[in-house]
Amino acid sequence: MTLDGFQVPLSTLDSADRELAFRFAPHIFFADEEPFLPLLVGYTIFRDEAQSLSFPKRRIERQRLPKWESAIEYAVWMDWDIGHLYELEHTWSYVGANGELVFSEASWHGGWSPMTLDDDSMPREGTHPIVYSQPGKHAFAPSPDWFLEIKEKVIEETTQLAGKDGVLVQAMYGGRIQKMPHDDELATAYCRRRAFSPSLRFTQRVDISRDMLVPWETMFDWIPMRVNWWMEQLRSGAAV
Repeated sequence: MTLDGFQVPLSTLDSADRELAFRFAPHIFFADEEPFLPLLVGYTIFRDEAQSLSFPKRRIERQRLPKWESAIEYAVWMDWDIGHLYELEHTWSYVGANGELVFSEASWHGGWSPMTLDDDSMPREGTHPIVYSQPGKHAFAPSPDWFLEIKEKVIEETTQLAGKDGVLVQAMYGGRIQKMPHDDELATAYCRRRAFSPSLRFTQRVDISRDMLVPWETMFDWIPMRVNWWMEQLRSGAAV
């Protein structure tokens, strides 16, 4: 597969792992006004405990979880967060010995949380966990109620704080993102033009399709290309 920053890579490999990832992929609900929806999802299948490659602080473990045979990690890519250029959030689906969804988790502002309600039930549609995305910031929750509890902060992030972080450059990409002077200002201006006041209604729905799923290794190679491409668009004035 040839990668470049302009195109989203499409996996033509029909594999048992990809089919497993599709079967347990999340259904994600976004705010009505959300401008930044997922483009690509990198998946990793765990059949034993191991360190996550896409979420450096996370190790997939068996303790304190329902017994699982497979754990599927989904690295969900959005080109933008309302605060900065590029966004990578995560969900995890845990599959039992009988092929059933037994548990799910998702990322929340640098950490992660179980995607369960107060009664310990797990929102789902068949084998697919259901999660809700914080407007603009994309932190995942099992219910919109989580965002109502921090409503003032949610609105602040999508209005007066829009664009506050410019361009993210994570160490995990090993210097492959080529940031130049003024890139932060360009990214900030791009985000500020898309600032919005969220209604906290969640009717935009994204079901992760097979075409959106690629192995994490493919996404890892593509991300720096994509970010560099976006910065070229900003510098040239092509992205307005």
